[in-house]
Amino acid sequence: MISVDKNNLFKLKKANDAVIDPAAADLIAEDEVIVGTYKMTGDYVIGEGDNDAAKVVRDYIVFTNRRFISAAILGLTGKTKDISFVSYRSAEAVSFETTEDLGVGLTLLVRFDGLGLVKFQFEKAEDVILIGKAIGSFWVSGFLFRQGSG
Repeated sequence: MISVDKNNLFKLKKANDAVIDPAAADLIAEDEVIVGTYKMTGDYVIGEGDNDAAKVVRDYIVFTNRRFISAAILGLTGKTKDISFVSYRSAEAVSFETTEDLGVGLTLLVRFDGLGLVKFQFEKAEDVILIGKAIGSFWVSGFLFRQGSG
């Protein structure tokens, strides 16, 4: 279950696709394209409530052209994993937020049905633009598909 800090904020730093765990890589469809892979920085928790929470370490997010995949590698050995994904189909609204702080790029804000507002804070603005395009393309193709099938 995806649960971030109390502000629903993922602080992200660009990473190489090589960090993707094989269990998460198996979830990526053959025709799905990786838009970006990011290591999370900061303290995050996995679980549905305070009693279920465990501190997340070695965690990352993969953005594809269809969804984002959140992977939390837990425990000392890293054998315990929580891999969750959210389809862009459940995104209700998307916006970008700039900041005056030095060293912080843009924040992508996405309101997901059933999950609420999630903020993805990127170091570089161009990262947000690529992911915003992927979400927009997914929405447009889904809209055109629904219009053509009716």
